[in-house]
Amino acid sequence: MANKLIWYKYARVEHDEGIDDAVAFQSRHHSGELIAVDAADWHHAHGGWEASWPMVYDIYVLEGGARVGRFTVYRETVPEFHAVATV
Repeated sequence: MANKLIWYKYARVEHDEGIDDAVAFQSRHHSGELIAVDAADWHHAHGGWEASWPMVYDIYVLEGGARVGRFTVYRETVPEFHAVATV
């Protein structure tokens, strides 16, 4: 199935902006939860990696459209360890 253009914005408790602040990104999902995860991935890859998590995302289907849902996205921290032989 082709990707569908989804508009999203991330909302923080102390802010309540509307669709005017939404950012467009592509999502192949139709489930609100999975679209919110795509939004978090996009945000993380575009300067949001220093954000405090969890974050709340408002999902909009069309620019200027009604909010489809509000989703809290949690980031998992999975440490990876690598060893290098030292002399």
